Amino acid sequence: MTGEVEAFCRCCGSVTVSVRLIRLIVSNVAQECSASWNCPRCGEYHEKIAKGPDQEILLDAGALAEVWHIPEEALEPHLGPPLGDGDLAAFQYGLEHFAGLADAADLAPSAAVETVGDAPQPPASRAQRLIDLLRHLAATGGPVAPPW
Repeated sequence: MTGEVEAFCRCCGSVTVSVRLIRLIVSNVAQECSASWNCPRCGEYHEKIAKGPDQEILLDAGALAEVWHIPEEALEPHLGPPLGDGDLAAFQYGLEHFAGLADAADLAPSAAVETVGDAPQPPASRAQRLIDLLRHLAATGGPVAPPW
């Protein structure tokens, strides 16, 4: 192929675009990709979903594809209802009051070495102390919940 493709510009109509000027982004999970380019006449930016034949034409013409890897975590099923405004407000409340909880729980690591049976155990990390505090507060209905 010639390394050029016909494209449509919202301002100029049909234009010829060099494949070197087309950015082709291919997802590792979807059977479609995104093609973007600037019009060679007016410079207007365009982006289009390129499916099946369009994707093959661009690749055959010499367009370079950039593969975006979507992490497996993003593909996991999400159970339960979507988050609402109340969920976000409760999360914000927790973030705003987190520093006070951490200070109140004295989350600094202890220099003392604990023992379990005969084996000495390293001191609990700050993160583990925080996890333990949050579990305790959740189990006892402590002051983590917002006041509404």
